[in-house]
Amino acid sequence: MAPRLRSLSSFRRQRGIALLTALLLVSLATVAVVAMTASQQLGIRRLENTLRSDQAWQYALGGELWARGILARDYKDDGQERVDDLSEEWAIRLPPLPIEGGEIAGALVDLQGLFNLNNLETPPQERQGEPPPTPWLDLFRRLLRLLEMDERIAEAVQDWIDTDTVPRFPGGAEDGDYFDRKPPYRAGNGPLADVSELRTVAGIDAEGYARLQAVVTTLPEKGVRINVNTAPALVIQALDDAIDASAATELVRRREKKTYVKVDDFIQELESIVGEDLKDPEGVKSLIAVNSHYFQVDSQVILDRARLRLLGLLHRDDEGRIRIVRRWRELF
Repeated sequence: MAPRLRSLSSFRRQRGIALLTALLLVSLATVAVVAMTASQQLGIRRLENTLRSDQAWQYALGGELWARGILARDYKDDGQERVDDLSEEWAIRLPPLPIEGGEIAGALVDLQGLFNLNNLETPPQERQGEPPPTPWLDLFRRLLRLLEMDERIAEAVQDWIDTDTVPRFPGGAEDGDYFDRKPPYRAGNGPLADVSELRTVAGIDAEGYARLQAVVTTLPEKGVRINVNTAPALVIQALDDAIDASAATELVRRREKKTYVKVDDFIQELESIVGEDLKDPEGVKSLIAVNSHYFQVDSQVILDRARLRLLGLLHRDDEGRIRIVRRWRELF
């Protein structure tokens, strides 16, 4: 009897071990299947996101083509009278339009209604003293004053753009001023590529940057005049010390009734408002225009979970040819 009992007990133990092994194998197989399924779902989701992102990019490029078409038609419609103002078709924002799986919206902005920071660029030189201020520097100082910011920031921006390492007086800043920062860096020593570079310029904090962002731009050439048909009142006010807030507001109101077709039209209106206080009308004329060459296209696409914002800088030359200068994408 005893051997038979031991044999039965051994059999039961072996059967229990086999059952445990089977359960373990089933558990491992289940974990493997779940992991493979999760990985597959993740891959599918990743592929869907990539596909949607690519589709959103193509839709955004379509928005850019729309903008180029609008500007080309505007040039043709203008004929010999080259005038750009906010009553024209290009200035009307494209409302959200339905597309398969989402929507697209767009807008064109005249960047020549803003002050071009690269107008502050001066030829490289070894300075024994400070060069005389340029009309563009005077304008930027007035703009800073109107924004209740330190005027010395103008010299800091000039030093950021110029190619020498000699700080200007009184508010200049070159490499030595930036080496003490954490992390240290050098001055740009070249034209500004984007307004966001102002965040790194000495004297400009987050609040100051937010104020400047609304009235300045960075165009790839200097000497770009301000379009008085699209400029905000604050930029118009900065054109001359004789222009106060009420005069700038009145100039904006008058252009809404009658576009400034010529620069002289604006000067006549300005003189009728400020009178003899305007000491240098020719100086103001050298800063302004009534048409524009630089525009920014803003295309925004929502496609399922994909959200894309494509910004592009467009240049339209005197012959009506339009080219993309640069483009960049953002999530929103």
